Amino acid sequence: MNTKGGSMKRRRSVSTAILGIAGVALSGAAWGQSNITITGRAAAQVDVVSAKGATAGPAADIDQRTRVTDIASRIRFLGKEDLGGGLRAFAWIEGNTPLDGSRAGAFGTEGSESYVGLGGNWGEVMLGKRHRPFYISSLSADPWDILTLGSIDAVVYVAPLKLGAPPSGFQATNSVNYWSPDWNGMRLRVQHSSGENKTATTHATDEYSVAGTYDLGGLHTALGYRHQKGAVQGSSESWSLAATYVIGGGPKLGVIYEDHKADFTGSPLKISDWALTASWPFGPHELRANYARDSGVRNAAIASEDTRSSHWALGYAYHVSKRTEWYAQYARLTNGAAANNDFDAGVGGVAPGADPRGFALGMIHYY
Repeated sequence: MNTKGGSMKRRRSVSTAILGIAGVALSGAAWGQSNITITGRAAAQVDVVSAKGATAGPAADIDQRTRVTDIASRIRFLGKEDLGGGLRAFAWIEGNTPLDGSRAGAFGTEGSESYVGLGGNWGEVMLGKRHRPFYISSLSADPWDILTLGSIDAVVYVAPLKLGAPPSGFQATNSVNYWSPDWNGMRLRVQHSSGENKTATTHATDEYSVAGTYDLGGLHTALGYRHQKGAVQGSSESWSLAATYVIGGGPKLGVIYEDHKADFTGSPLKISDWALTASWPFGPHELRANYARDSGVRNAAIASEDTRSSHWALGYAYHVSKRTEWYAQYARLTNGAAANNDFDAGVGGVAPGADPRGFALGMIHYY
C-alpha cells in the first residue's frame, strides 16, 4: 500500500513539473516575481598566431599576426522562484558580450546557453539551449578555459566534424533536458534536441545524448553517449569516457577518450580522439599542460594520417583573486595533409596541412 501511494505521489510530482514548466515559459507574472541575479565574465587575450606548412604551398599559409581576442565574454541573467511544495522555477538567459567585436549573436545561437526550467527533489527539467551532457560532465578535464589557444577543444569534441557529424560537445539547440539529483556521488544527465528541419525529402536530424558521472573524493568519472539521425539516411553516434583525479588537494590529472562513427552516405566512417591533461596549483600560481590527438578518419578514401590532428599546450596562470586570473600559454596544432583543425581561439582560414601555433597573454574577470 505504501509503495502504491509513493508511486501515485511521484506521478503527481512529474505531472506538476510538466505543467510548471509550461507555466514558467508562458507566464510573464512568474518571471516578474522571480529574484534576478546578474553575473558574467569579461575575458580577453593578446596573442601572436600563425598557420604555416599548408599542403597547397606558401600561398595558402597564414603569416604571423598579433591580435586582441575575446575569450567567451558573457553576461547572464539568472531568475529563480520558490513555487512551494518543494518545487522551484528558474531561468538562465546568457548572451555574448565580445570585447573585440568578432563574435556575433548576443542572445542568439553562438556560444551561450539560455533555458527555462523546473526543479525539485527529483531533479531538474530544462527547455532551451544547453551544453550536451558529456561536454558538461567532462569539462573539468580541460585545464584551460574555453576559446583559448590551449583548450583541448582544438581536437577533442570536434573530431566528429570530420565525419560530417555534429560535435560531441558544446550546445544543442531546441533541447529538452533532465538532470538527476546527486545519488551518493552519481548523477545522470539526459538531453533530446529537435532538428526541426524535416522536409518532403529529408528527415529531421533529431539528436539525443546521455551522460552519467560518479564522484568519490578526488576522483571524477564520466561516461557519455550521443546519437543523431541523418537527414537522408544513416546516423552518427559517439561514445565518450573521461576521468580526473586530484592528488592530495594539489595536482590534477585528466584523461578523455571518444569514439565516433557515421554512415550518412551508406559507407561507415570512424574516428577517435583522446587527451591527457594536467594542472598543478600552488598558492595563487598554477601550471597547466595538455596533449590531444585524433586518429584521423578511418575507412575513408584517403589515408587516416592525412586527416589526423594533434595539439599540445603549456602555460601558467596566476589567480589574482577568486574572480580574476592572469595567464600565459603557448600552443601548437599539427595537421595531416588534408586536415585543417584550428584553435578554439581560431586563427581563421587554416588551410589543409597548415599547422597553427601561437602564444597568448590573457585575463579573465568574473562579476
